[in-house]
Amino acid sequence: MRLGSVLTGVVVCALASAGSASADVNVYSSLPRQGTSAEQTRAVEQGIRLALADFGGRAGGLTVNYIGLDDSSRSNPGTADEEQTRRNAVRVAGDRFAVGYVGEFNSGGSKVSIPILNRAGILQVSPSNTHIGLTRRGPGTVPGEPERYYPTGRRTYARILPTDAVQADVLATLVRDSGCSSVSFVWDGSQYGAGIVVSARRAARRLGQRTSSTVMLSKDLGRALRSRARRVTAPCVVYGGVTGNGAVEHFRALAAGHPGRRFFASDGVAETAFSHPRAGGIPASIGRRTLIAVATLGVRDLPDAGQAMAARFFAAYRVRSIDPYAVYGYESMRIVLDAIAGAAPRGNDRGAVVDAFWAAGVRHGVLGTYSFDANGDTTQRRYGIYGISGGWVTYRRAIVAR
Repeated sequence: MRLGSVLTGVVVCALASAGSASADVNVYSSLPRQGTSAEQTRAVEQGIRLALADFGGRAGGLTVNYIGLDDSSRSNPGTADEEQTRRNAVRVAGDRFAVGYVGEFNSGGSKVSIPILNRAGILQVSPSNTHIGLTRRGPGTVPGEPERYYPTGRRTYARILPTDAVQADVLATLVRDSGCSSVSFVWDGSQYGAGIVVSARRAARRLGQRTSSTVMLSKDLGRALRSRARRVTAPCVVYGGVTGNGAVEHFRALAAGHPGRRFFASDGVAETAFSHPRAGGIPASIGRRTLIAVATLGVRDLPDAGQAMAARFFAAYRVRSIDPYAVYGYESMRIVLDAIAGAAPRGNDRGAVVDAFWAAGVRHGVLGTYSFDANGDTTQRRYGIYGISGGWVTYRRAIVAR
């Protein structure tokens, strides 16, 4: 449905400026508009536009123009395409009116855009990145991270989701709270999966959990998969990995002969291709005993400000449900707009906007009360726990990482 047909009053006025050449400052987004992420990133953009509407299309006395870019391509539709992401970042860096950037959706895309925007001094806020190495060193990172992303030596990037390190703590907390007598750890051979498993195992031990085997199941094990899966001995399994690296086959092998085994998975499998049998996903019998940690919270667990934002979202877009990523798109844009306003009367100065972001301190936003540390990471430690119902990944509750 067309956005203009569902918004009225100040909302229409604020959105009418999009694409206009008369704006005082420009704020961009860079998100994959094609492929499997399209529905989530459409929600991000809807949240961005609602935030701009709530500001009346202005911040710090300046008219703000929002411009949305696609960082995917036809050849790589489901995630950020490296070359397209680079083109987006270069375009924004070369726009003398650009002072803010919401993106990327995928951590891999941010590895490309952060250095370009950092050189340009543009504030960048991601609504969805969780890779630890974008902001700090730790399990799952590579040599040179995060310094390689900040050639100026100054931090210009922040993300509003907790990192994979927090996700690992969440998985360990969830296992403990689920009463598991012992837990095994499995990863898919990827750097991402290894980082989750290493951190989750450490957290589980810290919480007093009895840990068992740690096993790698790669995509190309073939006939050896079941043999390797038999090395996993515990009644509970923490899985770190992504759907595309053989997760469905891994879960089938891990479940074989273990009808009561429970699974606790990282966010890399929080998609229909993993959860729904008709999409080639895991059988329903496995789905019923699988919980997935995802950084996004359901609307019902948001604070009053988040509830009010959701009500405005429903009224503006005339929808019956709200994708959690709309909330994170909204909050990301609010952060950029607050920084522009905080930099007044220099809201059109990139350096002043970045300074205002770092000077903001504690935030009281739609996600609750939080702040950013010196690395650009949120102090939030609440995660969403999702189950699988009828093949769909479904929000269950919030959990705080211990």
